[in-house]
Amino acid sequence: MEEIDWCWRIQRLGYEVWACGQSTVYHVGGGTLHKSNPHKTFLNYRNSLFMLYKNWPADGWLWPKILLRLVLDGLSSLLFIREGQWPDIWAILRAHFAFYGALPKLHQQRRLLKQQQTTQVNLYPKSIVWQYFAEGKKTFGEMNNG
Repeated sequence: MEEIDWCWRIQRLGYEVWACGQSTVYHVGGGTLHKSNPHKTFLNYRNSLFMLYKNWPADGWLWPKILLRLVLDGLSSLLFIREGQWPDIWAILRAHFAFYGALPKLHQQRRLLKQQQTTQVNLYPKSIVWQYFAEGKKTFGEMNNG
Protein backbone atom coordinates (compact mmCIF):
# COMPACT_ATOMS: atom_id res chain seq x y z
CA MET A 1 0.00 0.00 0.00
CA GLU A 2 2.95 2.32 0.51
CA GLU A 3 3.42 2.99 -3.20
CA ILE A 4 -0.26 3.76 -3.76
CA ASP A 5 -0.42 5.98 -0.67
CA TRP A 6 2.70 7.86 -1.77
CA CYS A 7 1.43 8.36 -5.33
CA TRP A 8 -1.92 9.62 -4.04
CA ARG A 9 -0.27 12.09 -1.67
CA ILE A 10 2.28 13.30 -4.20
CA GLN A 11 -0.50 14.01 -6.72
CA ARG A 12 -2.41 16.00 -4.11
CA LEU A 13 0.69 18.16 -3.72
CA GLY A 14 0.55 19.02 -7.40
CA TYR A 15 3.17 16.63 -8.73
CA GLU A 16 2.66 14.11 -11.49
CA VAL A 17 3.13 10.36 -11.27
CA TRP A 18 4.57 8.79 -14.38
CA ALA A 19 5.05 5.22 -15.50
CA CYS A 20 7.39 3.87 -18.14
CA GLY A 21 5.65 1.02 -19.90
CA GLN A 22 8.87 -0.21 -21.49
CA SER A 23 10.54 -0.82 -18.13
CA THR A 24 10.72 -4.16 -16.38
CA VAL A 25 10.20 -4.10 -12.65
CA TYR A 26 10.88 -7.04 -10.39
CA HIS A 27 8.85 -6.57 -7.24
CA VAL A 28 9.36 -9.03 -4.45
CA GLY A 29 5.85 -8.22 -3.23
CA GLY A 30 6.32 -8.13 0.49
CA GLY A 31 9.34 -10.39 0.38
CA THR A 32 9.78 -10.40 4.14
CA LEU A 33 6.41 -12.12 4.67
CA HIS A 34 5.03 -15.01 2.66
CA LYS A 35 1.59 -14.32 1.17
CA SER A 36 0.09 -17.00 3.40
CA ASN A 37 1.36 -15.29 6.57
CA PRO A 38 -1.61 -13.87 8.55
CA HIS A 39 0.51 -10.86 9.56
CA LYS A 40 0.69 -9.95 5.87
CA THR A 41 -3.11 -10.20 5.72
CA PHE A 42 -3.32 -7.89 8.75
CA LEU A 43 -0.97 -5.32 7.21
CA ASN A 44 -2.71 -5.36 3.81
CA TYR A 45 -6.19 -4.86 5.26
CA ARG A 46 -5.13 -2.31 7.89
CA ASN A 47 -2.95 -0.25 5.54
CA SER A 48 -5.64 -0.21 2.89
CA LEU A 49 -8.08 1.32 5.38
CA PHE A 50 -5.42 3.79 6.56
CA MET A 51 -4.70 4.88 2.98
CA LEU A 52 -8.37 5.27 2.11
CA TYR A 53 -9.11 7.35 5.20
CA LYS A 54 -6.09 9.63 4.83
CA ASN A 55 -6.48 10.32 1.13
CA TRP A 56 -10.13 10.15 0.08
CA PRO A 57 -11.33 13.62 -1.01
CA ALA A 58 -13.65 15.68 1.18
CA ASP A 59 -16.63 15.00 -1.07
CA GLY A 60 -19.01 13.49 1.47
CA TRP A 61 -18.28 9.94 0.33
CA LEU A 62 -15.50 9.03 2.76
CA TRP A 63 -17.63 7.15 5.30
CA PRO A 64 -19.77 5.35 2.70
CA LYS A 65 -16.52 4.22 1.05
CA ILE A 66 -15.09 3.09 4.40
CA LEU A 67 -18.30 1.19 5.16
CA LEU A 68 -18.24 -0.46 1.74
CA ARG A 69 -14.61 -1.40 2.30
CA LEU A 70 -15.45 -2.96 5.67
CA VAL A 71 -18.28 -4.95 4.05
CA LEU A 72 -15.96 -6.15 1.28
CA ASP A 73 -13.44 -7.18 3.93
CA GLY A 74 -16.22 -9.18 5.56
CA LEU A 75 -17.02 -10.86 2.26
CA SER A 76 -13.38 -11.75 1.75
CA SER A 77 -13.49 -13.32 5.21
CA LEU A 78 -16.07 -15.74 3.84
CA LEU A 79 -13.44 -16.97 1.39
CA PHE A 80 -11.03 -17.49 4.26
CA ILE A 81 -13.75 -19.40 6.16
CA ARG A 82 -14.32 -21.63 3.14
CA GLU A 83 -10.59 -22.38 3.07
CA GLY A 84 -10.41 -22.85 6.84
CA GLN A 85 -7.91 -20.01 7.19
CA TRP A 86 -8.94 -18.89 10.66
CA PRO A 87 -5.72 -16.96 11.40
CA ASP A 88 -6.46 -14.74 8.38
CA ILE A 89 -9.98 -14.03 9.62
CA TRP A 90 -8.53 -13.03 12.98
CA ALA A 91 -6.00 -10.85 11.10
CA ILE A 92 -8.83 -8.99 9.32
CA LEU A 93 -10.64 -8.39 12.61
CA ARG A 94 -7.42 -7.13 14.20
CA ALA A 95 -6.86 -4.86 11.17
CA HIS A 96 -10.31 -3.32 11.60
CA PHE A 97 -9.76 -2.69 15.31
CA ALA A 98 -6.31 -1.26 14.59
CA PHE A 99 -7.99 1.12 12.13
CA TYR A 100 -10.57 2.21 14.71
CA GLY A 101 -7.83 2.74 17.29
CA ALA A 102 -5.74 4.79 14.87
CA LEU A 103 -8.58 7.11 13.81
CA PRO A 104 -7.46 10.07 15.96
CA LYS A 105 -3.94 9.95 14.50
CA LEU A 106 -5.26 9.31 10.98
CA HIS A 107 -7.60 12.28 11.35
CA GLN A 108 -4.63 14.53 12.17
CA GLN A 109 -2.76 13.19 9.13
CA ARG A 110 -5.84 13.72 6.95
CA ARG A 111 -6.19 17.31 8.16
CA LEU A 112 -2.49 18.03 7.52
CA LEU A 113 -2.66 16.52 4.04
CA LYS A 114 -5.72 18.64 3.26
CA GLN A 115 -3.88 21.80 4.36
CA GLN A 116 -0.91 20.94 2.13
CA GLN A 117 -3.01 19.90 -0.86
CA THR A 118 -2.60 22.03 -3.96
CA THR A 119 -4.62 20.06 -6.50
CA GLN A 120 -7.52 17.63 -6.71
CA VAL A 121 -6.69 14.07 -7.76
CA ASN A 122 -8.79 12.43 -10.44
CA LEU A 123 -9.92 9.08 -9.11
CA TYR A 124 -10.56 6.03 -11.25
CA PRO A 125 -14.35 6.11 -11.71
CA LYS A 126 -15.02 2.37 -11.46
CA SER A 127 -14.63 -0.27 -8.79
CA ILE A 128 -11.41 -2.15 -9.40
CA VAL A 129 -12.53 -4.80 -6.91
CA TRP A 130 -15.75 -5.40 -8.85
CA GLN A 131 -13.96 -5.49 -12.18
CA TYR A 132 -11.35 -7.91 -10.87
CA PHE A 133 -13.57 -10.38 -9.05
CA ALA A 134 -16.95 -10.08 -10.80
CA GLU A 135 -15.89 -9.24 -14.35
CA GLY A 136 -12.63 -11.21 -14.38
CA LYS A 137 -10.52 -8.28 -15.57
CA LYS A 138 -7.07 -8.96 -14.18
CA THR A 139 -5.01 -6.06 -15.59
CA PHE A 140 -5.57 -2.33 -15.61
CA GLY A 141 -5.43 -2.41 -19.39
CA GLU A 142 -8.43 -4.75 -19.43
CA MET A 143 -10.26 -2.59 -16.91
CA ASN A 144 -9.52 0.67 -18.67
CA ASN A 145 -10.68 -0.56 -22.08
CA GLY A 146 -14.04 -1.84 -20.91
